[in-house]
Amino acid sequence: MHELRDEAGISRLWGLISRGKMVGTVQELVILELHEKKFVFVLHLDGTLRIWDLASRSRVFSNNMGTVTMAAGATFVKLWVGQPYPDSNIIPLAVLYRDTSDENLEMISLYSILYNFGDRIVFSMDPSVQSIPLEEGRCLDVKLTLDKIWILKDDELVSHTFSTNIDEVEAFSYALQEEFVADQLFQSSEHLADEILRITHSIFKSSKDDIFPFVSSIFLRRLLLPGVHHNATLYATLLEYSRHLGESELQTLTADGLKKEILSLIEHEVGSEKVSLLHCWKCFFTRYFHNWCKNNALYGLLVDSSSDAIGLIRKNSISLFRSLEDIERIVEVGSSEEVSELTGLVDIFNDDLDCDILIELLRCVISFSQQLGKTASSIFYESLLTTSVISSEDIVRYIVKILETGYCMSGPVLQTSTSGDHIVVLEKELADHKSLRKLSIDMFLSLQGLHKKASAWGRILKVIEGFLKFLVPQKVIQNFNTEVSSNINSSVIVHTTFQIAKVMFESAWDFLLFLSYLVDISGQVHLLHDDINKIQLDLVPMLQEIIFEWLIIIFFTITPSAPAVTEDFNSKLSSLQIDNNMGKRLWNEKLGRYDFTLAYTFLLNVGSSSLDHSHYSSEHFSNVQSFINKTRDFISWIIWGQTGGSSTFLTRSIDLAFILFKHDQYGAAEQLLMIAEAHLLKEKTSQSIQDDDGGWCIRHHLLGCCLLAQVQCGLHATQKDKKVSEAIRCFFRSSSGNGASEALQSLSDDLGIPYLGFNGCTSIAAWKLQYYQWAMQLFERYSISEGACQFALAALEQVDEALYMKDDKCTNNSVNESVTTIKGRLWANVFIFVLDLGRYYDAYCAIISNPDEESKYICLRRFIIVLYEQGAIKILCSNKLPLIGLVEKVEQELAWKAERSDISAKPNLYKLLYAFQLHRHNWRRAASYMYLYSARLRTEAALKDSVGSSLMLQERLNALSSAVNALHLVHPAYAWIDSLAEGSYLVNEYYPSKKAKRTPDEHSAADNDAEPQGWQSSIDIEKLENEFVLTSAEYMLSLVNFKWTFSGKHGALSDLADLLVQNNLYDMAFTILLRFFKGSGLKRELERVLSAISLKCCLDKVESSWVEEHSHLLTSSKHEMVAHGSPATVSTTPQTDRNSCWATLKLYLVRIFCYH
Repeated sequence: MHELRDEAGISRLWGLISRGKMVGTVQELVILELHEKKFVFVLHLDGTLRIWDLASRSRVFSNNMGTVTMAAGATFVKLWVGQPYPDSNIIPLAVLYRDTSDENLEMISLYSILYNFGDRIVFSMDPSVQSIPLEEGRCLDVKLTLDKIWILKDDELVSHTFSTNIDEVEAFSYALQEEFVADQLFQSSEHLADEILRITHSIFKSSKDDIFPFVSSIFLRRLLLPGVHHNATLYATLLEYSRHLGESELQTLTADGLKKEILSLIEHEVGSEKVSLLHCWKCFFTRYFHNWCKNNALYGLLVDSSSDAIGLIRKNSISLFRSLEDIERIVEVGSSEEVSELTGLVDIFNDDLDCDILIELLRCVISFSQQLGKTASSIFYESLLTTSVISSEDIVRYIVKILETGYCMSGPVLQTSTSGDHIVVLEKELADHKSLRKLSIDMFLSLQGLHKKASAWGRILKVIEGFLKFLVPQKVIQNFNTEVSSNINSSVIVHTTFQIAKVMFESAWDFLLFLSYLVDISGQVHLLHDDINKIQLDLVPMLQEIIFEWLIIIFFTITPSAPAVTEDFNSKLSSLQIDNNMGKRLWNEKLGRYDFTLAYTFLLNVGSSSLDHSHYSSEHFSNVQSFINKTRDFISWIIWGQTGGSSTFLTRSIDLAFILFKHDQYGAAEQLLMIAEAHLLKEKTSQSIQDDDGGWCIRHHLLGCCLLAQVQCGLHATQKDKKVSEAIRCFFRSSSGNGASEALQSLSDDLGIPYLGFNGCTSIAAWKLQYYQWAMQLFERYSISEGACQFALAALEQVDEALYMKDDKCTNNSVNESVTTIKGRLWANVFIFVLDLGRYYDAYCAIISNPDEESKYICLRRFIIVLYEQGAIKILCSNKLPLIGLVEKVEQELAWKAERSDISAKPNLYKLLYAFQLHRHNWRRAASYMYLYSARLRTEAALKDSVGSSLMLQERLNALSSAVNALHLVHPAYAWIDSLAEGSYLVNEYYPSKKAKRTPDEHSAADNDAEPQGWQSSIDIEKLENEFVLTSAEYMLSLVNFKWTFSGKHGALSDLADLLVQNNLYDMAFTILLRFFKGSGLKRELERVLSAISLKCCLDKVESSWVEEHSHLLTSSKHEMVAHGSPATVSTTPQTDRNSCWATLKLYLVRIFCYH
């Protein structure tokens, strides 16, 4: 640390004897480096300027500045020192004065310091001084460049060139961003927001459900404009509404999420505060603008001397200045001198009278448009970008009507918009009518004077036509340099593009409104019929084209980009690149942010397809004029392309849509193509909307791809269905347009859209066949069966004609296949698609329509499997499907599926086959399948426990009963079915090579070798009834937890009767005897069974008394007296049950006596 003092040595000693005049306190310090030496410029409060050499710590210059132009008592506030002029020894200085009597009165004086670095350092003051009074606004900062001084005030930026003569000073004023933001947020006039609602009500005349969303859309779009939207400001505003949303969370919101958040806030305010929607929006805008000014407060000037760039340093942002475009000068100034000096207009109008006419026209148009402010253009613009219930042409007509007759609004609506009482409403209406009457009179007089000056309306219309050419986007043929120096420069180019496009759009809109008004009052101003035709047939279409082009540019600059499409893990892993993946990741991070609009996508895409934009490092800023030049180049590239070769912007819009699609901006590409399509339909020409070069077909082809891509991004069901149907329509229209084959086959595979993959199709039928198959595969890839089905059916219609033409030039396709093969494949695809949709009838129709037999049966097999899995197999037994010619195949498939399916699966295929055959009166086959079912049950019952076995036995009884019932419907001579082995052969003979997941037990019959030998041949009703009786006995035994299986050995039936008797199943025991025994054998078995029953009664009597005495003991050894050593259950029933045993014996004796 060093201390700066006056001269050393003897001067200090002399100072002790005689002190000189003391200087004032230090007001400002500035350090400047000259010839590798550092000097400190010091401004004192009394006006003394001193220069100190830091190396020697000595003062090298001192001078009292004095007050040059201001009265005595001025205060020296601040000092600025500029860089020395090149090739000269002059250092510019600027000093700010402030009047002590009036603090609002300030002045800046410019000085020049001369320096010489010879033997010693010498500084001197140039006597010439340039003074710049600051009339309004306080000075915040000053920067000195080589030939200008830049003065930042709190309301504007002013630049002055250096000159000693103040009268010759050329001054330029630059508006600050605050003015633009205030204008967009309706802060410049409190009535502008009211006009939005008033005009909207006059135009739509519909319910609030239609008007209020439209109005909110206008306000929301203005809030999120480039230069207006600021994240910190929005966060602060939401906090004031108690919306506790984190700032980082707010930054991660997509455009749609941000809109929903703001709209929900407004809707909540409307519902809770019981105020109008307009009032809530106005309050929100006021708070937002206040926070915007607070969060973007001015700190100082930024000057880049290397590029002469001028900017502002703000609290949370940086602003850069640019020059005005010619059209902006006309709108801002509008003077005759300004218009006559514009180079573009001078080239168009070389006649002084034409220039005078143009100046008068501009005055008329500007005054005409100011009647409704800028609100009418906002409504018109919103109707072009959104799906409105009213067309843009109708909006023009309604606004002209408003200008003639006034607003058409109800009292309550007007009261709501003005938020006042009835008196205020009446005063507003009277003021509006008075203003409209004044406008009508002024316009009439101005038009009369204009007509008188030009002598004829033809010349005036010619001047208008010439000026409209001035509004057409300029064509700049050059190699546009996309390597911008910084993100800030890119942002300024995008913002400048929006601002210029907005002025151009509004200017074209003003002329469209003016010409429409002129035609409407044509009788009053003596407009001839030919003049009206020229306006309607030439000028209005020209204006519509201009409006469309600038509308698209605005659309690109304000529409946020969509987030990058989320990739699954496999795609991420397959595309993983360690070295050069950084650019793509940075790109994806920018996509989806609201401040990263579509214009950035184009700005970074021009001339380069690389995603690694490492050139974004900030080297230097662009100067005020460079921004305009770059913006003109960018606009030219958007409208006309890289070389300016596009004939119309409709053609160019296809190229831009391809770029958007390539960068996953599917919704934006769709909206661009839809706007272009709507504009194409508006053109009033006698020609077809389909051009000969196939552009119309490419547009619809690309639109279909955009719609399908959006379906994959997660849409709601309703939106998804709408997108799918629109995509189908687009692809069909694309294939049928003029020049579709040549245009679509010429598309390269690097455009980002799904590649066709075929070429050379010259005939229309062959082209459509291939295109429809391509569309079918595309929809199938996206799992959209409805669309794939429609294109498969459409391709089928082209097969015969395509193969009949024998187009040998069509390569890479299936034209060399036979008709049967192609149709078979297509019908198989139709079957798959409709089956996925659950349309079983259509699926069956596709099967029977398939001419390829092999493909047909494969589809039939799949059809049955899907019906079974979906629980819809019963449809085969109804009358909905005409199984003509396929009954046997269906039966085979069902039988094969049944034999290899789980027996407990639902629905049961054996029962289905039973019903299937009953439905066709095939009783024997119905009985056969139920017998097969019972055989499967008998085989698998052995593996079940007692409970499961009982259920399966009961099911087996039902199956045998159904088989018996079916055979009873057949003539007795034919009432038989094949044996089990032959029944299995019925199924297996058609599928000798089929390998099932579950192989049936082919040895079940062999294992049961004790089964009666006669059962291995045909089976009649008697045999089925015998098996039913045995199964019934087995079932009844299972109910008492006794598992028994008929072995077929000698004496097995006698043993069965004994078991039944032991378990008190007397009815079943006598049924077995009477069913299977005859003659003496029957008598012998009856005697044995009756003896067993008698013995049971005697045993019950003995045991009853013994148990009563020894009830605490277990069973005695007498239990072993039961035949065959089977354990018996001792009855401990009461005396009444024991008596019933004798009664039962008596009952069966009487029955047997009667039977004999």
